[in-house]
Amino acid sequence: MCLSEKVWTLAWTVEDEPWTTSFFERLWRSFKYEDLYLKGYSNMAELTLGLKEYFAFYNNERPHQSLGYQTTAAVYRTGHGGGASIPDHFKDRRCDSPGERSEKGESH
Repeated sequence: MCLSEKVWTLAWTVEDEPWTTSFFERLWRSFKYEDLYLKGYSNMAELTLGLKEYFAFYNNERPHQSLGYQTTAAVYRTGHGGGASIPDHFKDRRCDSPGERSEKGESH
């Protein structure tokens, strides 16, 4: 089994959540055609570094059609885009500096 076949077998899905299958299949397809087949990693150390670099690119630089040609990082930061809405459940608990009190008077 070649290294690229081993990488493909790493893809998994969560039981009883069939939508994860299509997500992972599309993600791995992108990785394989945009990185793995072009670079042809020869060992796991190269592959591990390649995965780290590719996913940094994928999340921070690569525009996604389904997200209105925004990056996943931009959609995550703003909480809006491509039909996504990410609620911020911790906004009232954040503080700008250590020791600052939140709206509820709790010290952090």
